[in-house]
Order: sequence, then structure tokens, then C-alpha cells
Amino acid sequence: MNEHVDLNEYVNYYTEHCLEVLMNKVKDSQEETIEIPEVTALNDIRAIDYEQAVTTAQSITIGKGKQQLSESLFIHDITIQRFIGNLNAKKLWRLSVLLYTMIFKQPVGKISLSLMDEYLKLHRTLCQNIKISAIKFECKTNNKVKNVTISNTELITKILKSYLEMGKDIITPDNLRQYNISEITSIDKLVGKAINKRTLDYHFAIELEYFLTSYLNGKFTEKEKELILQILYLFGCYDSPATDTSTYRKLMSDGHKLLKSTPLLSMNGRFLPFTIIPNPEVTWLRKEYRELLTKCENKENSSIHK
Repeated sequence: MNEHVDLNEYVNYYTEHCLEVLMNKVKDSQEETIEIPEVTALNDIRAIDYEQAVTTAQSITIGKGKQQLSESLFIHDITIQRFIGNLNAKKLWRLSVLLYTMIFKQPVGKISLSLMDEYLKLHRTLCQNIKISAIKFECKTNNKVKNVTISNTELITKILKSYLEMGKDIITPDNLRQYNISEITSIDKLVGKAINKRTLDYHFAIELEYFLTSYLNGKFTEKEKELILQILYLFGCYDSPATDTSTYRKLMSDGHKLLKSTPLLSMNGRFLPFTIIPNPEVTWLRKEYRELLTKCENKENSSIHK
């Protein structure tokens, strides 16, 4: 019994000192304020089935080789032993496995183009004073495609005028703050597809850093960075071991740019940590529109003061 308690020392410490706790009023994934009926911890790793987590970890292939991750390999790894200091390798293995699983299964949402974003695609083109000679409609009836092309100048002008006029109802401050989530899934389903793999690396490293900094009374030196980098390597985050801590600094720098995060997601009465994966096209369309708006406002203000 004592051995079991000892092995869980780091897990227990993490859940006592490193939890992200929500209380009272918070914002949900739609930026709306809601009341939390009771204290809620978003990263309570004690709720994770350890045996299943180990199975997940042991399916990881290390680097470019064919070696599978295991508790024995982790504990006896030369680099881990070099940088672990007074920490216990078995306890650190157990904590690392649970943290990896927590992040690996974190809910994520993919941003897709909303009605407003689709509108902005043509809006930006029309604002460039281009000449439109025809408008083509792609129609489908009974699974048969039939294209209709309009080339009458007067009709084209009326259609475009109507299109631009509807913008005041579509491009609103609220719509510019909201995003369309096309899919909610777990992070492992999106790695290598819609999500940068470094997203996982970053969150894994951050949780390990939180623990080490707290457990070591604020101490977080180059040695701790080397330790985290080796853990990330063993868990398949890198193809080869890091040569220095510049890799860690680069990961931290990249991590802040990779994600747009919101505090939580309310799902079936449960509050879950939630990450939104940006859509580059959506980001670009909205940025360009805001720049155009600022340019027009500056031009208008300049005319007033003349």
C-alpha cells in the first residue's frame, strides 16, 4: 500500500498544486459568462484510467527507430538519469503518462468559414474596383448540375448593389468576435491533419514545467528544460533528442502562436478544457477587413479636418 502511495506522490502533488480550478463566474467557449455551481478542476488527472494511459504510452515509437516506449526504458534512459537530479524516475513516469493522456484526448474544435467569412471573400474583391462581366450560378436539380450565367450589365449591377447592401446585417461586431466550429473531436484525431503536432508538444511541456517549477520551489533551470525535452523525445514528440535548450525556447515561442484557446466547453453538463484550432483563411479575411475598415475611417477623419 505504501509503495502505491509513493508512486503516486507526483500525481498527488500535481493535483494539489497545479490544477486549473474554475470557480463562480467564467466564460464558456462562446465567450458568454456562465456560473459554475461548484469548484471545477479542468486538469484533474486522477480521473484518468492509469492502465489505459500506460497502454497508450507504450504504443509510442521513439524517434525514428523501432523502439517502443515503456516504463523500464524511461526509468533507465541515460539522459533522464543525467538530468533528473533528486527526482524519482518511476514517479515521474507515472505523472508523465497521465499528463500525456490528458492532453492527447483534449477536446478541440476546428474553425470553418462562417456566413460572414464567406461574404467577406467576395466583399474584398468588390472593394478593389474590378470590372465584373458575368456572374455564374452553379445549380443542381435531381443530382444534375446546370450552370446559369448572367452577363447583362444592368442586372449584374443590381445584384452586386444588393450584395453590398446586405453587408450591414452580416458584418457586425458580434459576428467578428464569433467563430464557426465545424467539428469537435479529440486532439489525437487532428494531429497531422488540421492541427500542428507541436500543439501537443507545447501543452505537454507546459504541464511538466508547471509541476517541476512548483515541486522544486520555483527552480526551473536549463537542467529542467533538458529533462522535459528528453521526456518529449521519449513520448514521440521529436524524431531525435534535443542538442540544447534552444529547442525548448523555440517550442515555447511557437506554442503561443499555434492556438486560440478559450477557458472551457460546456458539454452534457460537464465543463472541459477546450482548444480552438485557427483557420488561416478566416484569420486572413477578418484581418484584411479590419485593416480596410481602419483605412476608411482614417480617410474619413482626414476629410473632416480639412
